[in-house]
Amino acid sequence: MAQQNHQVAANTLMQQIFTRKRQPGEKLPPEKELAQELQVDRSALRVAVKIMQSMGVLDVRQGDGMYVRDYVHNAGIDFLRLLVSRGDPAAAPLFTDQYLADEILEAWTMVFPAMLAAAAPRLSAIQIKELFSLLDEEEALLDLADLGALVELEVRSQDIIVDALDNTVLRMLVNSFRPLRKMMFTLFLQVVDKPLLRRHNQIKRALIKAYISGSPEETLARMEQFNRHLELFRSLIRRSWAGGDS
Repeated sequence: MAQQNHQVAANTLMQQIFTRKRQPGEKLPPEKELAQELQVDRSALRVAVKIMQSMGVLDVRQGDGMYVRDYVHNAGIDFLRLLVSRGDPAAAPLFTDQYLADEILEAWTMVFPAMLAAAAPRLSAIQIKELFSLLDEEEALLDLADLGALVELEVRSQDIIVDALDNTVLRMLVNSFRPLRKMMFTLFLQVVDKPLLRRHNQIKRALIKAYISGSPEETLARMEQFNRHLELFRSLIRRSWAGGDS
């Protein structure tokens, strides 16, 4: 589906702000000039500006003009979500900014294990069965190297964990994070080999079994192992950005 003019304008502005082509504190051109630059009509531009205002990245001062705000200190998850939405031309630069990408990876490796620990005691028998079924599918797909299918299975597994938490706010936050989660696991798949992916599958199985067993010592050990594995993935991605083993 073709994007509407206001979406095109908003995407272009988001990309310019994210890549610092438009600097914090910078005054944007007058409405007529900016609309011509973005190749949209002024009514579409006004809608785009309202979207950007709602995300905290534009400040419209009556009688003065439009100013760029620093997204790092003002924007929320909706700004990142729209940057990486499917089909959004502004998505490409996100993971070329390796510093921000690493922060996103770090945030997920900090947050997801905590959600998993909170959700584990609440998992129903049906949810546990579904998790093991997804792990079986994942293991079967490893030899086929179907990256897209593996990403979808990982995201579905994560969603089951979030469902077990039964918290509307967390669910909405994780929903907003879905495009980022897909991009992160795609990065994982691009830098790890099959033996390590199989190891990842085994670690997840062992962790679920530890929670089922009810042994606090075993659960803690498996959780620490899972955390170390996520950090390993992150370190491999960082090394790939650096060009190898340097």
